[in-house]
Amino acid sequence: AIVGPMADCVHAIGHGLMASSESFDASIGVCEKITDPRLQYYCITGVFMQYDIDHGQQIAKEKKLYAPCDSISEKYQGACYVYKTFRMLMAYNDFGATLNECTSLAGFARMGCFHGLGRAYTGLIASDPAFLNVVCRYAPGRDEELSCIDGGIEAIAEIFPTTA
Repeated sequence: AIVGPMADCVHAIGHGLMASSESFDASIGVCEKITDPRLQYYCITGVFMQYDIDHGQQIAKEKKLYAPCDSISEKYQGACYVYKTFRMLMAYNDFGATLNECTSLAGFARMGCFHGLGRAYTGLIASDPAFLNVVCRYAPGRDEELSCIDGGIEAIAEIFPTTA
């Protein structure tokens, strides 16, 4: 993962695209024009984050925990699930149930869910870095654990740069 002004800029572009069009296909289509795959990913995460800001609470109330991640191309599911994990934690109010949900997924969706798990606990990890191990050690495999760690550290670097 890359963090910095360029990543922040293209992430903000993704927000703007989704806010102005309300169309995943159109928004993602513009993000796909970015040739650097890392920056393309940040743009697409902006699209999904904006969608979650606008619709996440309503979707959670309707008990559609995976929407829209479960109905989009697999290659975008990782970027989408990064923001669904927090909603799962809120809906279940149970770390173990959320962990089971992430474990039930496959491929990019699974990695995105574990990345989101680390990201969801950013505040606690920033105040006590040892908490990163508490959250991520329950991942069922090394790839999932590293994705969780990356999510926690990436968010701290973005939100609490002096702590990072």
